[in-house]
Amino acid sequence: RAELREAVDVLMPEPDQDTVEALRRLAGAETLSGNPDSDRLASEALILGQELDVDTALLAGLFATRGTAASVANRPAEAVAYYERAARLAEQVGDLGTAANALLNLADDLTSTDPLGAADAARSAAAHSRRGGRHYDLAYATANLSVALLEHGDWDEAEAAVVDALAEQLVEDELVRAQLCWIATLRGDADAVGALFESLPRLLESEDPQTQTKVRLLKALAATVRGDAAEVLAETTAALALSDALGIRHENVRWAWPLAARAARSLRDDAALDSLVAMLDAHPIGHVPPGLRASRSLARALRSADRGEAGAAPLLAAAVTALRAATNPYHLAHGLVDQAEHFVRVGESRAAEAALAEAREIATKLRCSPLSRRVEAVSAEPARLS
Repeated sequence: RAELREAVDVLMPEPDQDTVEALRRLAGAETLSGNPDSDRLASEALILGQELDVDTALLAGLFATRGTAASVANRPAEAVAYYERAARLAEQVGDLGTAANALLNLADDLTSTDPLGAADAARSAAAHSRRGGRHYDLAYATANLSVALLEHGDWDEAEAAVVDALAEQLVEDELVRAQLCWIATLRGDADAVGALFESLPRLLESEDPQTQTKVRLLKALAATVRGDAAEVLAETTAALALSDALGIRHENVRWAWPLAARAARSLRDDAALDSLVAMLDAHPIGHVPPGLRASRSLARALRSADRGEAGAAPLLAAAVTALRAATNPYHLAHGLVDQAEHFVRVGESRAAEAALAEAREIATKLRCSPLSRRVEAVSAEPARLS
C-alpha cells in the first residue's frame, strides 16, 4: 500500500494508463484494508480512466474495483451494476481473469437477496477460471457457489460442488476445504470438523479480516455442536467486530449475527443482545440485508416474549414471516422453533406442533442434526398453560 501511494504521487503529475492502473491497485488495497477512503480512490480511478480513454481491459478492472468499494460500503445495487459491467467488458476482450473476478464478486453481492442468481454467477466465474487456468479464482468461485447454495437450502448440492472441485485437483486452496468444514459444522459432524480444522493451517493464522471472520464463524458453529453458548457468543462477537472491513452484507456477518443473538439469549446476556441490535440499527435500513433484518425482528420479538409482554405473539409471527421471505431455511427453522417454544409456554399446543413439524421437515432435508435435536427437545416439553 505504501509503495502504491508513492507510485501514484510520482505518476499523477503527467497521468497515463500506468497512473490509472496504480490508482486502481491502491484503491483495491485500501478497500481490502477497510479504509473508508477507498471509495473515493476507486471513483477517482474510474473517472481518470474514462478521461484518458484507457483500454477496455483496464476499464473492466476499474469497474470491478469500483464494485468492490461499493460492496464494502454496503451499496449492493450499485456494486452489482459495476460488477456486471466489468464482466461484460472483460468478456468482450477475452480477459478471463477480470471476468471471473467480477462474476465471483457479483455472486457474493447477490447471495443475500438472490441466491439462485448468485449461484449462476459463481458457476460462470468458475467456468472462466477453468478456461484461464486461474486456480485461485476457481477456489473463490467454488466457495461463493457453495455459500449461495447453503443460503438457498441446497446443502447437498453445496457439498457436492466443493467435493467435485477438490476432486478435479485444480484447487487445493484452504478456502475450499473451509467450505467443507462449514457444512460439517452446520450438520453437527463433530468427527469431520476436527480433521477439517487441522487441514486449514494458513487460514487459522491469517491476518486477513475476511479469513479471520470465517475462522471465527467456523469455531462458533463447532461450539454450537457442543452446546457451548459462551464460546459461540465469544467467537461471533469477535467475528462481528471486523464487520466494518467486510460490510454488513458479507456472508460471515450474515451467519454470525443470528448465532450470536441466539447465544446471547440463551445466556440471558441482555447487554450483548442490545449491542447486537444496536450494531444493525446503526446502518440505514437499505444497507441491512433482508435475512439480518428478519433476525433482528426475531430477537426483538423474543425479548418481548421472554418478558411476558402481551404483544409478543404477533411480533413473533411477523418475524417468522420475514424469515420465510428471506429464503434461508436454516434460519427460518430456528425461528420456527423459537415460535414453538413460545406456543408451548402459553399452552397453544397445536400451534407449537405445526411450527415444530415445519422445522423438523427442514432439519431432515438439510440433514442438520443440531437443529433436529433442538426440535425434539422442544417437542418433549410439556405444555404449560399461562
